[in-house]
Amino acid sequence: MSNISDTIRLASDLEKKIRRECQRSGRTRLQIIEDAVRRQLAIAELKYLQEKLEPRFKAAGYDEDRILQEIS
Repeated sequence: MSNISDTIRLASDLEKKIRRECQRSGRTRLQIIEDAVRRQLAIAELKYLQEKLEPRFKAAGYDEDRILQEIS
């Protein structure tokens, strides 16, 4: 894993939620932020795949639930 250093600014409400989650879970700020970024990127990838592949699946007779099942 390569290390890239970057700075982000968080709204105070997010900072409070992260601090609370650190205390509750025993995880570090970095772990929580990385997990949140990974989840958001996975959601974005699924949406992209759905938009790209949906016309093909629908043409083959798949409904939306089956499409999500196939790409997940």
